[in-house]
Amino acid sequence: MKIKILALFLLLGSLVFAQYPANLFCNAEGLLGEPAGGIYGYNDWFTNVSFAGINNSAVKGGWITRYTAVHGSVRRGETYTLSVTVNSAGADFSYQYIGAYIDWNRDGDCGTRSGERILDVGEGYEVGKGGTHPATMTKNITVPLNAAIGTTWLRVMLDGDTPGGVGDYECLVGYGEIKDFPIDVLEALPVELTSFTASASNGIISLNWQTANEINNFGFEVERKLSDKSDWENIGFVSGNGNSNSLKEYSFTDPLDLNLNLNLNLKYRLKQIDTDGKFEYSKEISVETDLSTPKEFALSQNYPNPFNPSTVISYELPVMSNVSLKVFDMIGNEVATLVNEEKPAGYHSVTFEAGKLASGVYMYQLTAGDFSVTKKLILTK
Repeated sequence: MKIKILALFLLLGSLVFAQYPANLFCNAEGLLGEPAGGIYGYNDWFTNVSFAGINNSAVKGGWITRYTAVHGSVRRGETYTLSVTVNSAGADFSYQYIGAYIDWNRDGDCGTRSGERILDVGEGYEVGKGGTHPATMTKNITVPLNAAIGTTWLRVMLDGDTPGGVGDYECLVGYGEIKDFPIDVLEALPVELTSFTASASNGIISLNWQTANEINNFGFEVERKLSDKSDWENIGFVSGNGNSNSLKEYSFTDPLDLNLNLNLNLKYRLKQIDTDGKFEYSKEISVETDLSTPKEFALSQNYPNPFNPSTVISYELPVMSNVSLKVFDMIGNEVATLVNEEKPAGYHSVTFEAGKLASGVYMYQLTAGDFSVTKKLILTK
């Protein structure tokens, strides 16, 4: 008789396990029905789970429920928001935790009733704790850059006690309710350049570009080629944002050297460099310059402004002139001499390096013959 009861017990257990991969359960949890210490039976405490394309609001009874109809989709290095809504009329959840677990390396680890911690570092997340519900809790989760490619599982659970406390599930299995959802892990997107433009004004070329996604983006080298030369030259560097899945904007100014031909068809490109040294070139863009001799003296507002630590100051000369361009603090002390020599007619630019100066408002003054003008600039550190 005991043998028959044991056989029936094992048969029922195999039917339960057949619904889920073997690595989902530890210590025969699939045979327990309502686990000891569970709260309020197996009510549907989770009324909505949303994450990376999953938006599950279906009510489905049972302690452990594994959904397969809708897959979430994530990419290495990107960040997604997990939103969990718990609803139980006035129930006291003050000692309950909403936990999440994603098996990023797909090694099949799971929770144990003994409190043994099997999950790997970075796979468990505390979404929220306690209070009176209904309530919605959120957690931003970044996909590890070394996450295994393929389908894994997101587990959301209502877990008793405190994380790591005696008798809990290390936020891996949960006492009250468990929901599992398939997640497809995809390769990281490269840096996605959505626009790259150039414009010319008074001897300055302004470059602007945008990215929609960035993975391991160290930055951009800016390269220029003259129409009468075959080689590209590196004229500057702009730091990237590392990892991002939101719109990022960048800019770079190229003050043209007067020694260049004043009527040029310049070409520019970006060399996007990853943190591991890999790189990729953007498309080439062209910009026409038609810099005829200015008709009057002029001093442009420095760009960028405010700035840190350097900015470009441009000025125009209709005739050859003795030029003085100096920077003063607000009480009249000279802090820098940028130009003090004869300059030919045309468009000129100079870079002001202010790394050793304190933050504040400064004045810069251009004197050329009888012409003199002063403007303000702002150094912000």
